[in-house]
Formats: sequence, C-alpha cells, structure tokens
Amino acid sequence: MLFVYDIRNHKSFDNVQNYWMNEFKDYCENQSSAVRMVVGNKLDDAAGKREILGSSAQRWAIKHDSFHIECSAKTLFGIEMIFDYMADEIFKKREIWDSNNGSVPLNENPIPKRFKCACK
Repeated sequence: MLFVYDIRNHKSFDNVQNYWMNEFKDYCENQSSAVRMVVGNKLDDAAGKREILGSSAQRWAIKHDSFHIECSAKTLFGIEMIFDYMADEIFKKREIWDSNNGSVPLNENPIPKRFKCACK
C-alpha cells in the first residue's frame, strides 16, 4: 500500500495520517502482513516550499509499520527504488499469496455509512 503526500502541502500529509491510514485499517483484513510505504512527492519543487520535514514523516511512518521515502514523480528520482522495495517486500511475504489461492484477502465489511453512492 502506497500512501503518497505532497511535501509542500501539510494538508496532504494530514490526509494520509487521518484519513487514508484509517481507510487502510478499516478495509485491510491482514494488516500485519501488508507492505506499506509512505511516499513524500514533489521533491523536485521543495526549495523554500517544503511544509513536511522528511524526518517527521519518517518517524510517523515507523510508528505505523511503514517505510518512508521521498521522491519526484516529475524527475523520476526515487521512483524505481519505491517499486523495487515494494516488489521485494511483497515477494518476501509470499505466504499471503500461497495461503489464499493466489489472491489477497480483503475485509468484506460493507461500505461505511459515511459514504453515499450517487449511482441508481
């Protein structure tokens, strides 16, 4: 699971902390074996604009059993490392795949009531 935030925007990191991590906890059935990474993006445009220090994000990520990295999707700095790390960690946890006939189990809880579907 990748949790991506903009290092120039504190609200985006707040969303990772207060919304997306809760969504993950609500819907991921086997959290202990899930591979998590917190990614600070826009490193190419951080000069004088950074609102989230890498060290704070890293401390938060560690507290939530996650790896932390900063990258630039624009210049591709760090992108290969992100995917290499995720692939390696997922491969190490192969028992997830093997014990579930090749699929990853999801929590079958219904959609929370706070969401309303506009579909009819």
